[in-house]
Amino acid sequence: GIVEKPFKSSWQPVRGKALEQLPEGKRSGEVYQCYPPINMEFTTADAHSGAEADIVIWKGREYEVTLAACWDNGVYSHWEVICTRPKEGQA
Repeated sequence: GIVEKPFKSSWQPVRGKALEQLPEGKRSGEVYQCYPPINMEFTTADAHSGAEADIVIWKGREYEVTLAACWDNGVYSHWEVICTRPKEGQA
């Protein structure tokens, strides 16, 4: 089922080299990076296991978690999450 977990985070548009690292189909549309707290968990889509990507809602719009990395360095532990939303009319 659906589980809602609100969190606070900085949101920034992804540009340049970070954008180029995304899969081809994820580079167009809206692409943002956010930094949720370490006590969260994020899932990306996995074709092998059939796992679906988590959805993050920001400003009333749904974004798919495309990349997620956990940074637990003991100083400022957090997630680095890239979320994408296709252009209108794209699947």
